[in-house]
Amino acid sequence: MWMLPTSLRARIAMVTLLAIFMIPLATSTLRGLTHVLTCEAAVEATLIIDNTVDDDAVLLSADTITADDEAGLCDGLIVDLQLASTTADEATVAIAVSNNSDTDWQGSIELSFAGIDVPVAIGAIDAGQTATDTVDLSIEPGRDYEISGTLLIGP
Repeated sequence: MWMLPTSLRARIAMVTLLAIFMIPLATSTLRGLTHVLTCEAAVEATLIIDNTVDDDAVLLSADTITADDEAGLCDGLIVDLQLASTTADEATVAIAVSNNSDTDWQGSIELSFAGIDVPVAIGAIDAGQTATDTVDLSIEPGRDYEISGTLLIGP
């Protein structure tokens, strides 16, 4: 190292220093976010998949917003989680986010499934519009699952 020219040693030191500062950036996680987060709200619904019976999977689902909560989440967003379909090894969750406010939003849903957080990018939700997406989740026979969600919204 001491046989290298001084300018080359300075460049190596600078690159090493910059690489050290990039370590936290490279190891951090954004939880699947593709937007600035301004509101985070728990979706008040739990989808249950009971696959412990030998027959077809037994499914129970609940709407996310009750009639008493007309204002919605994050000032006017209504989230609907539904179990769209299931097979013996896969469940499809349909997500719909309705924007009843006057503001355009960018959003995603973080589903909690079998101890794992699964980010689902919904994208842009214009004022007065509804954005939808689906996600396929692998399920194992003989287990029951509980799926809950968190709305992650930004401008």
